Order: sequence, then structure tokens, then C-alpha cells
Amino acid sequence: MIESPSNPLVKAVRRLQRSAAERRSQGRFYVEGPRLVLSALDSAAPVEQVLVAPELCRSAAVTERLAALRAAGNGPPILELTAAAFTALSERDGPTGIGALVARRERGLADLTPRPDALVVAAWDLADPGNLGSLLRTLEAVDADALILCGEAGTEPEHPTAAKASMGALFRVPTVRTTAAALLAWARERQMVVVASSARAAAAHWADGALEDIISGPVLLLLGSERAGLPPELLEAADRQVRIPMAGSGTSLNLAVAAGILLYELRRGRLP
Repeated sequence: MIESPSNPLVKAVRRLQRSAAERRSQGRFYVEGPRLVLSALDSAAPVEQVLVAPELCRSAAVTERLAALRAAGNGPPILELTAAAFTALSERDGPTGIGALVARRERGLADLTPRPDALVVAAWDLADPGNLGSLLRTLEAVDADALILCGEAGTEPEHPTAAKASMGALFRVPTVRTTAAALLAWARERQMVVVASSARAAAAHWADGALEDIISGPVLLLLGSERAGLPPELLEAADRQVRIPMAGSGTSLNLAVAAGILLYELRRGRLP
């Protein structure tokens, strides 16, 4: 059992939560909470180690799962910590007593296997980790095939805030990072209709002929960054541009909200 808050593993986990460079360097990331840990285990994610503080963990589902892992003897190692040690590594106000170290998986476009009627989202320079997590959660809700991240300034699904906001979807929605040029070539090879969201588009997303005729085929939805939107090369490459009508003085919606509106429009009549 790890007892000291200054234990090297405790310090390493703290660094993972605070630095993307550290997550890349260590080749892993940390998630905390019953939902995220159980999601990682249920999704066969590459869990390296489970960290548990018996004094703090109150989840019956977690207790049962850890007992099953110990009995099977073929799961990830389970390391126990004192409440003080776990609290020292946690970034939460109320530590839950259960966390996991998960290996980072570097995926590329070649790793995606979209269905013939695929719905894929590509986000450009998505900077807010909360938006990224919410987007992953929405993608899972509409049975989308993948999320593709483009640009140089974006965040990552392994960010603690993104992981928490995803409610475990980061382990179930394939996510890759690529360039704009590679993305467009990939979409053209699969004969996907490329739809761009833009506040300057002439057509509203619900207008006749805007989206309803493509919802049964493969679609790539392009979403721009929270601050600058989509770059000109992606806007020009889109087969269609649509906007979400707005009243009031605001000029844009929160990215995760806008994504939800468009994704459900593209899934109209196809969800239970």
C-alpha cells in the first residue's frame, strides 16, 4: 500500500493531470471516478494499473469489479493507497478513491473503419477540453463513427477535463488526429458528403435541401474552433455550408451545443 503523498507514483500521476507534454512523455494518462474507470475496463482500454483507496471508495459496482479482477488474476494490477496518498494525487475537491492509469493509443485515419452510412465529425483546433468531452458524449449518443481532430492548437481527449466531461465516451468513440489535407483526401476516397458549419453560410441547417437528402449516406461534418471557426481551405472544400439560425446579439453558439444541433439533424429519423 502506498501511504506517502510524496511517493513517486503519486507525483507522476499529478504531473499527468497537469501536462499534455507529460502525458505524451509517459505514454499514458490518468482517469478518476467510478464511471470512467469502469468504462475503461468495460471497453477493454489498455488499463495499466488501477489505483484504489479503500477508505474513500464507496462504489459498490467498483468494489464488485475489483473483486472479480482479483479473482480472475488476469486483469491490470490493483494498487491500494491510503486516503491521504490518494487525496494528494487527486485534482478533485471530493476524491472518489478510484482511478486508473491508461496507456495512450496513437491512432491514425487508417485505423478507422467507418460504416457505409458513416457519420464522422472533424473538429478544427478544438481548444476547450470540456467542449471536447461533451462532443464525444454527443457523438456516442447519435451513434457516430468517429471524431477526427485537426490543427495544431487543439486539446486532447486524455485531458482530465475532457475525460470527465465525456462520461466515459472517450473509451468508446474512436478519435484520431490528422491534417486538413489528409482528412479531405480520406473523405473523398469514401465518397462522403462534406458539410461545414459556418455562421456566414446562406442556408440554415433546417432549410429545404440543406441536409435532409444526405442523412442516409456517409457524411463528414466539419466544426471550426471556438474562436476563429473553420479555416478557408476547409470551408471552400465543403460540399455544403450550413448555419444555425440565431436570435439576439450573439454571433455563435457553444461548440458542443452547435454540434449537438447539427448531429441530431443529420440523424433525423434514424435513432430509436
